[in-house]
Amino acid sequence: MAVGMILACLAFAVAAVIEIKINGMAPPQPGSQEIYLQILNLADDEVKVTVLGNGNHSLLIESIKSFQKTTNYSKLHLKTKSQDFHFHLKYHNLSVYTEHSVEEKNWYSLIVHENGKSVSSMMVKDIENKTTNGMTAIRFINTLHTDVNISLGTDTPISVGEDYGVSPYRTVHRGEYPEVHCKTEDKDFSLNLGLLDFGASYLFVIINITNQGLQAWKTEDIPANKMSIAWQLPQYILVTVAEVMFSVTGLEFSYSQAPSSMKSVLQAAWLLTVAVGNIIVLVVAQFSGLVQVRIQGKQGVHVYSKFFYSSFSLSFCFLHSPLSAVI
Repeated sequence: MAVGMILACLAFAVAAVIEIKINGMAPPQPGSQEIYLQILNLADDEVKVTVLGNGNHSLLIESIKSFQKTTNYSKLHLKTKSQDFHFHLKYHNLSVYTEHSVEEKNWYSLIVHENGKSVSSMMVKDIENKTTNGMTAIRFINTLHTDVNISLGTDTPISVGEDYGVSPYRTVHRGEYPEVHCKTEDKDFSLNLGLLDFGASYLFVIINITNQGLQAWKTEDIPANKMSIAWQLPQYILVTVAEVMFSVTGLEFSYSQAPSSMKSVLQAAWLLTVAVGNIIVLVVAQFSGLVQVRIQGKQGVHVYSKFFYSSFSLSFCFLHSPLSAVI
């Protein structure tokens, strides 16, 4: 039974380590009076973007080339829960000043695009967290001068407005999408979206390239899951072996120590305690999902409770095993 307890403690420790690794791959969450911002340049030449005021101007100091975006999201600080940000766009010899409203604790993309011989910008809100169940989140920007309808499997087609219209997010299953059917008022065509990986978020920009036709320029906002699901196998193996050790030794103890007339009763009582314990585990697991929190990108206390439980159980095991041997 002591061996089973040790294996169960190791299973909890392994589960906690894996959860910490998975949570560490999630994007950091903006705190109070904070946002995360990236710049996406859809113009034909490089653009330099400067955030005016609030001490944030030094965050975006490099020019962004055509059809590129900033390497990472930049954290910007707000004075209130919602605020108007002023941006200076330098394109060729032109200087354009724009203003956009943002709200705290959100992710945004500032999309710069051509407007005649000048440039304009628009602010769009990005997805904040990875999708559940390994799904992939995608959305589209349409640079064409006509609306585009995009068909993804059996779902309702995605309609993207003309002249830099932005579609809502759509979740799809992981896989290769080499020929996605698209339709305008007078033309049918297909787009190669490539591999859409587990848990990632992608933005596709529909563009018309000379001599190449309509293409989808792809950028990844949230990276795909990197940890294999096979890393869960060690904890399953450990906890299964621990359950076997508990069951065999517990039933053997209850049978050998009970009088002849009470052997079946004590075995039933032992199995009842195991069942009650499993019910408690299920209840705790369900409620822990409701109260799971992440505090400014740090692991929630529920993760460290696994380490506490593992350490406490291991200490209890080492303390009582010698006593039981003496008795």
